[in-house]
Amino acid sequence: MRLGIVLDGCLLAFKTDKQFDARENDMPFGSFGRLLPGAKALLRGLKDDGWELVLITDRLELSLVRSYVLNELRLPIDRISTPANPIVCDALLSPSVVCFDGKWDERLKRRLKRHKTWEEKKKRGKVKVGAAERKKGPPLT
Repeated sequence: MRLGIVLDGCLLAFKTDKQFDARENDMPFGSFGRLLPGAKALLRGLKDDGWELVLITDRLELSLVRSYVLNELRLPIDRISTPANPIVCDALLSPSVVCFDGKWDERLKRRLKRHKTWEEKKKRGKVKVGAAERKKGPPLT
């Protein structure tokens, strides 16, 4: 199985005066946030379980990304997916995903309207870094 992991906002967090939008490539050249707690250990565990790990980024400075992630952080990443060289993955870890259930209906539209990133939820006190959002109801599987 191949797991795609989004670099900015999922693997690395930014702690700057300005929140940079990775989709717009407006981050200072070569700037990297800190590695989120628990990421390295969990990535190693996933590798041990047989996952192929694919880093997903749309940053333009790919050689810096490769150097930082592989050499400095020493993360067990197998491949890097970019807009110019996309890699299809079986699963995706992203800071901002709405799970699609196969139905294009008003319910999907409402879910998209209510959707917040984990960082937005954290600001509102609904999620802790490294922990799943807790709500009353059946356990997530």
